[in-house]
Amino acid sequence: MSSIRRLWLPLSLTWLALAVRLHNLTYHSLWFDEAMSVHWARSSVSRILEVSLNLIEDRLPPLYYLSLHYWRLLFGDGEVSVRLLSVLLGTLLTPVVYRLASDLFDRRVGALAATLAVFNPFLVWYSQEARMYALAVLLATLGTWFFCRGVACRAKRRLAFAHWIAYGLCALAGLYTHLYTGFLLPAHALYLLLTHRRSRRAWLPFALTMLAVAVLFAPLAMATWRVSNEAGPGDPLTGFWARAWWLLSAFTVWKAPLSPALRTVIPATIAALAVVGLGSGWRADKRMGQAPPWGIRAISGWRADKRMEQAPPWGIRAISGWRADKRMG
Repeated sequence: MSSIRRLWLPLSLTWLALAVRLHNLTYHSLWFDEAMSVHWARSSVSRILEVSLNLIEDRLPPLYYLSLHYWRLLFGDGEVSVRLLSVLLGTLLTPVVYRLASDLFDRRVGALAATLAVFNPFLVWYSQEARMYALAVLLATLGTWFFCRGVACRAKRRLAFAHWIAYGLCALAGLYTHLYTGFLLPAHALYLLLTHRRSRRAWLPFALTMLAVAVLFAPLAMATWRVSNEAGPGDPLTGFWARAWWLLSAFTVWKAPLSPALRTVIPATIAALAVVGLGSGWRADKRMGQAPPWGIRAISGWRADKRMEQAPPWGIRAISGWRADKRMG
């Protein structure tokens, strides 16, 4: 009975996500990029691989085009048919987000994160578009969940090995779907670096997984390197903070009819709550007897475990009314 109670919420959110993504699915006809997806999906598999692996004519990886190729063989290539693949992929994102957030924090946070994924305007838009973005987001999120499971799993080596294999497959599939999913991989490595004491056992399987991914990604990587040399030099950090604020606003208030003050206050509040929630959701693993990274301690009101016999940083002592354990003298 308890398992049913735990499943009803993610299942309900998943069905809601499907309903939201099916609503007004054909309110506009296929636009140019979607028409290109249908064009390549109608091509032969050899032609898709030739174009996508060499990044000629269409400079995007082949996995989505191959998926849509076989999808349209089963369901046709009408507007609803070609968009329905993205609808299903975008719908599957909801339970993955729920599970990821629940594992990192708790079920309440998982429910909130999944609800935001259900109604996020960007995610809804890309789930109604015959393009690769819904697949890329799903693979990136699923890969992050497997990464977290692999880092956290210490007792059963076989289970940890399975998680790392799944993580590598998601990373590789993501790269063959959209090259930008590769930006997640250094972020995962940075996490291991910042938490090197707690996650030191994960370094070797992570490195081996990345080595395998690099080898299997090599054909497309070489084409990417060749194409990148054709572009002129640029400055990718120009206007970084302005673009970051625009994206935060777009993912929160979008085009809601709000006053200018509310359009500023709401995104800023959400960003602040995200930072605080990241810190307060952390719990030191008692079996490892280790404090969180300094940055997490500073923003989360961290309290040292008495069994660790370790005082928090001076600033935390000063603002939190911390009292030294008597056994520490």
